[in-house]
Amino acid sequence: MADHKHPDHPDAQAARHSAPPADDLSTAPTIFSAPPPPMRAGSMRHAAPLPPPRPGSEFIDVTAISNEPSSAGAASVGGSSTFGGAANTDGVEQIGPYKILQLLGEGGFGYVYLGQQTYPIKRKVAVKVLKPGMDSKQVLARFEGERQALSLMDHPNIARVLDAGTTPEGRPYFVMELVKGLQINEYCDTSNLSTPERLNLFISVCNALQHAHQKGIIHRDIKPSNVLVTLQDDKPVVKVIDFGIAKAINQDIISDETVFTAIRQVIGTPAYMAPEQAGQGGADVDTRSDIYSLGVLLYELVCGSLPIETTQLQGMGMDDFRKIILETDPPLPSSRITKARKSTISATPGSGDRTGATSVADAIARHRRTDPSSLRKVLAGELDWIVMRCLEKDRNRRYQSAAALGEDISRYLRGDAIEARPATTAYRLLKFTRRNRLAIGASGGIVMAMLLTLVALAYGLHQAQLERDKTAERETRTRARMLLSSMNAVRDYTSEKVRPTLLDEKGGYDHFRPEMVPAFSARQVFEKFKGEEFSGFIYKEASPNPTNSANLADEFELGLVTEFQKNRGDLETDGIRTINKKEHFYIARPLSVTKTSCLDCHSTPEKAPPRQLELYGRGGFGWEVGQVVSAQIVYVPITEAFRAQRDGQRTLYISLASIFVIGGIGAAIMLRRL
Repeated sequence: MADHKHPDHPDAQAARHSAPPADDLSTAPTIFSAPPPPMRAGSMRHAAPLPPPRPGSEFIDVTAISNEPSSAGAASVGGSSTFGGAANTDGVEQIGPYKILQLLGEGGFGYVYLGQQTYPIKRKVAVKVLKPGMDSKQVLARFEGERQALSLMDHPNIARVLDAGTTPEGRPYFVMELVKGLQINEYCDTSNLSTPERLNLFISVCNALQHAHQKGIIHRDIKPSNVLVTLQDDKPVVKVIDFGIAKAINQDIISDETVFTAIRQVIGTPAYMAPEQAGQGGADVDTRSDIYSLGVLLYELVCGSLPIETTQLQGMGMDDFRKIILETDPPLPSSRITKARKSTISATPGSGDRTGATSVADAIARHRRTDPSSLRKVLAGELDWIVMRCLEKDRNRRYQSAAALGEDISRYLRGDAIEARPATTAYRLLKFTRRNRLAIGASGGIVMAMLLTLVALAYGLHQAQLERDKTAERETRTRARMLLSSMNAVRDYTSEKVRPTLLDEKGGYDHFRPEMVPAFSARQVFEKFKGEEFSGFIYKEASPNPTNSANLADEFELGLVTEFQKNRGDLETDGIRTINKKEHFYIARPLSVTKTSCLDCHSTPEKAPPRQLELYGRGGFGWEVGQVVSAQIVYVPITEAFRAQRDGQRTLYISLASIFVIGGIGAAIMLRRL
C-alpha cells in the first residue's frame, strides 16, 4: 500500500505514469491492460487477480478501469512510479534544446520525459515524443492531433503546450508545462475535502472542458488520472491533461490528415465512457459524451465509487460490457453510501489509513469530514439528480454543455433551485419498455389475454346474475303491487259495504267506529298476514294532513304527495329509499277524494262524528273532492339479488378499473426500484 506524499515533497518527484493510455487501443482490439494503481485503505476499488482472457474474445482488464496514472498526457509528477531510479532516461539525453532528466511514462505511441530547459529561461518541462517505429500514417496523425489540440487551448485549468518540434531522426515531439500534482480523487481523499470543496474543484474541470469544447475539441477520456490537482500559492488548481485521443468537431481544426476510428475499435476508458462511445465504432460522439464522463468523475468524487462497479466488469467480454453500459442504469450516489455501510474494512499496518474506519462507508465519509448518515443526506436529492442527469443514456437528456453542468453545481452550492430533476415515472416506463421490448411484448400479450378472459368471465357471470336478479326484481314488484291491490280492495269494500252497513245498524255517525274508516281496515288486514308472505313489508297511507297521526308523511313522502298533486296523470311511481339504515324498494300510488260521502268525516271538525274527534283528534279535515290527500306506499326490504341487479353493471366496471389501477400501481412501484 502506497503512502501518498505532498506533491512538493522531495520524495514525490518520481514519475507517476506507469500505464498505457487509452490510445493504446489503436494497436489492439482489447481494452487496456495496465498495472494496478496503488490502493488506499478505505477505497472502494479493490483490484482482484486478473483471470486469463477467453481465446478469441475481447477482454476487459479491470485494472485499467481503476484510476491508473495516465501516460499520454504525462505532464505530471508527484505520485509513485513503476520506473527505475530517478536517473532513468531510457538512453535519451537530449530532445531538441531540452535536456532529458527522467522517463516519466509511456503510452501506446509516445514517451513522456522530464526535461530541463536552460534557455531562454530555466524550468522543468514535460516532453512527449513519438516512439521509434510508430510512424504509421494513423499514429502520426493522432500524435499531431494531440499536439494541435493542446496548442489551440489557452486555459488555466488545461496543461499548456510550450514548444514543439522534430528530432533529427524525424520523430515529432511537443513540450508541455510540468504539472506537479495528484489525480483529483487522490488529492480530495488525501486532503479530506468536504463535499462542497470537491464540487468547487469539479467546477474548474467543467470550465476547462467548456473551453476545449468551444475550441471544437472533445476530450473522450475524462477520468481522475487525466484531471490533476496542483498547488499554486497554497491553493489547489485543476489541470486537465492527456488529449491523446481527443476528437475535433471539425477535423480541419486538428489535422489535414484523415483521422478515423476503425470499426469495433473502442476509444476511451471503459468505466468512464458514454454509451454512444461504447457503441459499435464509437464514432457518433459529441461534446455531450464528455458530459457523461464528467458525470462518472463527479459520481466518484461525491460517493467514492464508480457507477458500474469494477467487480461487475471483471473478466467480462466486450459485447457484455457494451450491453451493461448501454442498458443498465447505475444506482443513485446516495444509495451507494447505504450499500457501503454493509461492507467492512480493516486497515493493514503501514497502509497509511489513519481514519480508524470500520466500514467502507465510514472511510468514505471520513475522507469528506463527515459521517455516513450525514453524507447520504447531503447526496440524497439534488446532488443525486445532478449526477444522474449527467449519466443519462439518452444524450439529449444530459446537460447540453459543461458550462451548464458547472452552473447547476454552482446553483446548488449557493442554495438556489437547480435545473436537474429526477426522471418522471412516464419516462422511466418508456426507458424500461425500450430496454425490454421483447419481454414487454410477450408479457403484454399474456396480460391482455388474461384481461380479456377476465372480462369474458365477468361478462358471462354478470349476464347470469342479471337474469337471476331480474327475476328477483320482478318478484319484488309483483308482491308489492299485489299488496297494494289487496289493500285497495279492502278500502273499497270498507267504503262501499262495511261503512253503509254499520251506519244503518247503529243509526248514523253518532255511533262512529274505526272499522268504518277504509285506511283503518286496510291496516288491520295488512297486520294480519304480513308476518307470513310479506315479512318486513311496510304499508303506509302517508298524508300531510292525516286523520290518524300514524300516517303523517315524512319529508320524503311529502315530496311524493306533492308530485302526485302536480302531476295528476301519474298513477304510480317507484324507487329506492333508506329506512333505518336499510335500503327499501317502494311503490307509491296517489289517494284522492272521489266521493262526497267522504267529506262527512273530513270537511270540518264541527261536522265530524264526536267519536272520531275522541279517537283521532282534529286531524284530517279540510279535504275536497278530487284532491290528492295521501300517497299509498308499500316498502319492501331489498334483497341482495335485487341490489346486485341494480348495481351489477357498475360493480363490473369498478372491478375492471380496479384491476388496471392495481396493475398501474404495481408498475409504478417496480419502476421506482429500477
